[in-house]
Amino acid sequence: FLFLALAFFFSKAFEDLVGDAESDSFMSTTRELAFSFMILGAIMLVSMTLQAFLIEMAATEMTLALKSDWFRALLRQDVAYYDVIDVAGEGSIITINANKYKKGVGLKMAQFVQFLITFCGGIAYAFWASWRISLAILGVAPFISISAMFLIKLNTSVTARANASYARAGGIVSSSVYSIRTILSLNAVE
Repeated sequence: FLFLALAFFFSKAFEDLVGDAESDSFMSTTRELAFSFMILGAIMLVSMTLQAFLIEMAATEMTLALKSDWFRALLRQDVAYYDVIDVAGEGSIITINANKYKKGVGLKMAQFVQFLITFCGGIAYAFWASWRISLAILGVAPFISISAMFLIKLNTSVTARANASYARAGGIVSSSVYSIRTILSLNAVE
């Protein structure tokens, strides 16, 4: 809602700054707008900091719960499961995916809700202010959306390949450490 207020103040500022710069009312209007922006900026600073803190705290708790549930699920498995499935690289996979989960339920979800409210309110305000310009902008929006979806798909495929590489590397590192422990336990080296 603060972003909608900011958009309203910006439109009011552009409307008020078109006046005669030589008049006394112009300076008082400019001063009033400057104070309005400072107050709105301070409110936004406090509220956005509080929002980010609370969302990150909740995301950290949810990620910890996810990791604990995953570990409890591994402990519940039958011994034959570990003969069939190589869990050596699973630790690195769960760490990577837990970080993604934390971003997804934390910052990304908060931004989604915030930008959805801002988008819907912005469209409503735009149609209230000037429906002709709003229709022109909405005519260009599909082209912007298509290019954004292409970039998101490209980034997603790169991330999936990177995760597969990290899982293989985690398995190699884990088996190497196990081999070193075996050699040291058998006193095969000095």
